[in-house]
Amino acid sequence: MIFLTTLFACTGAEEEEHDVFHEACEVAGEVHHSLIEGDEIELGHPSEITLTDLGDGTYSATFDLDHAGAVLFVGTEGLTDLGDSTPNPDCPDEMPEHYDIDEATTVTFGPAAVETVWVLYTEAEGHDHANH
Repeated sequence: MIFLTTLFACTGAEEEEHDVFHEACEVAGEVHHSLIEGDEIELGHPSEITLTDLGDGTYSATFDLDHAGAVLFVGTEGLTDLGDSTPNPDCPDEMPEHYDIDEATTVTFGPAAVETVWVLYTEAEGHDHANH
């Protein structure tokens, strides 16, 4: 009887709370996919996007963000046309911008003077501004 009670107590532990801000910081700078315009930005995979040369010293690329209820973290400030953003509060230097993606949309990176940008597009579960 003691064994069963102990077993139940160990397996009945509450699941650890999901924190998308913290988890994003853990993969900051990692690159699982290298993308160019026309590729899909996959959920949960840190990626480096190579922007298209516009021929005037600037670069740009447009992508569809097909998932509602997602978060887009960007490793370079001032590159998107998504409007206002805030840094990831857990690692603002590595991720100076994050956007709440409430519905499917299109994002343009640039025009900018940089050729590549790091991004993480992930589900918004565990995305709680109140705790950060």
